[in-house]
Amino acid sequence: MNATVVDELSKCYQSQEPTLASTWGAVAGRPITDELLEWPPDLFALTDVILARSEAYRFLLSPPAGVEWPSGRLPRWSDAVEDTARQWSAWVDDPRGAVPSLLAEEWTVFRERAGMPLEHLKGGRDWRMCEALLTLHAIADEACAGLGIALDRSDGLPRDPDLFSSANNWITVPQLPFMFALLTKCGHPSWSIRPSLTITY
Repeated sequence: MNATVVDELSKCYQSQEPTLASTWGAVAGRPITDELLEWPPDLFALTDVILARSEAYRFLLSPPAGVEWPSGRLPRWSDAVEDTARQWSAWVDDPRGAVPSLLAEEWTVFRERAGMPLEHLKGGRDWRMCEALLTLHAIADEACAGLGIALDRSDGLPRDPDLFSSANNWITVPQLPFMFALLTKCGHPSWSIRPSLTITY
C-alpha cells in the first residue's frame, strides 16, 4: 500500500464518529478515489456498503418529509439512469474522454461529502447526498449488466443453461472483514446478466 493511500486512510480514521470515507476505508482498505469509476462493480460495492451501513435504502420507499423520490431534478430518472449506465459501460471498454455527465455530477456530490458523518446520511439530513448515493447505486447496478458473461442468444441469456445453478458462480473474499458474494443473475432481456453484490457480516 503506497504512502498516498495510507495517508488518505489515516484521515478517514481521525474523525471520532464514522464517516462515509472511514466506513469504506474500514471495509475495503482503500480510500474513495476516482479510480472507483474505472469499473462499475467497484462503485456498486462502495454504494452498497454505504447504503447498508446508513440504512438509506429506506428512502426509496419513504423519503424524509418535504422531499420526493425520484428527484424532481430528473423527471425521467429511470431512463436517465439506464442511458448513463450504457454510456458508462461503453466508456469502460474504451476510456477516452469524460465519463457520462450524470455519473460525473452525482460522483462529484458524493466525493465532496465523503467526510459526512454516517449518522447524517442515516437521518436524511442532506437530501442531495441521498439522491446522489441512490442514483450512483442504480447506475452502477445497470452498468454491471453483462460484465464477464458471454451472451449469444436473442433472449439475452448465457450460452450455458446451467450457469445459474452452479455453486461456482459464488465468489467469496474471506480475507475481508465481511464476505463478498458475487452472483450473476438475470435482469432485462437486452441487459440480462448483472453481478449482484451481497455483503454478509
